[in-house]
Amino acid sequence: MTETEFGIVPRGLPLQAAAAYVGVTEATFNSVVRGGRMPRPLTLGREQVWDRVALDAAFDGLSGDTSNPMSCAGSGEFEPECYTPTTLAERWSCSPRHVRRMIKDGLIPHLMFGGKLLRIKREDVLAYERADQSTKR
Repeated sequence: MTETEFGIVPRGLPLQAAAAYVGVTEATFNSVVRGGRMPRPLTLGREQVWDRVALDAAFDGLSGDTSNPMSCAGSGEFEPECYTPTTLAERWSCSPRHVRRMIKDGLIPHLMFGGKLLRIKREDVLAYERADQSTKR
C-alpha cells in the first residue's frame, strides 16, 4: 500500500486497489464479494470504497487466522463484529427502517454512539435469529 502525499496509508480502497490488496483480479474480487466471502463496499458520496481493516478481517477468516478478533476463521464468509441497520437489513432481506423500528421497540439490543450512530453486535443478531427460529418450530 502506498502512502498519500500526507504520509498516510488510506483506509478506504477503490475497487482496483482493494482487489490488488488481497492479491486477486478485479473480476475475482467482485465474485468473492458477491459470494459473501469479502465485505461489501461502503458508499462515500458517489464513490464506493472497501475498508482495509474489514478486508484484513475477511482475509484472516479465509486463511484460518484466529488472531484477529473480527475474523470468522474457518467459516469462509465475512461476518462483521457489529452490524449497522443497513447491513442487518441486507442480511435479513428487509428495510433499514424495519430494523430501526425493531430497535426502537426493544426487540434488538443495540449500541448508540454520538446520539445517532447505531450498531448491533453480532452476538445479539445471532441470539435473535436463534430465538426467531425456535418460535417457528
